[in-house]
Amino acid sequence: HECGVSRATIYRHFSGGRDQIIAEMVKSEVDDFLDAVAAAVGDIDQLDELLVMGLMAARRLVANHRLLQRTLTIEPEIVLPYLTVATEQMRQLIGAFLGPYLDRDETLAATDDPDLGDYLARMFLSYLSAAGSWDLQDIAQVRELVATQFLGRAATVPMEQL
Repeated sequence: HECGVSRATIYRHFSGGRDQIIAEMVKSEVDDFLDAVAAAVGDIDQLDELLVMGLMAARRLVANHRLLQRTLTIEPEIVLPYLTVATEQMRQLIGAFLGPYLDRDETLAATDDPDLGDYLARMFLSYLSAAGSWDLQDIAQVRELVATQFLGRAATVPMEQL
């Protein structure tokens, strides 16, 4: 509307119409999102800290993404189907990204579980979309979440202190 052209005119300009525009926009935003998360954890070599800092960065990026928040508020039915497809792609990419970290983690490498990267990617995306009772802005809580829920390690801080 700001450029003086109707939506229909813009949709007709693309061979795939509205669906093509939305799909390409979501793909571009997902790529930018994953690049930003990867940049936020670029120097980290320990799996647990990578998950902590990655989850915190990802939550900030989602919360501060004005277009995503606006679209989800105004027209969720338009973007949610595309985000569902993108989530599957993100799960695969995150799982692959975690592979080398899993190989270096002595505790986890011994399990030799081929689905562990996929499991961690699913957990990451699950908490990214719904934090539950965890405060994902509190690094102590995120460390506890990763240790106990993601990696199945013993709690280091009693839950009543969280």
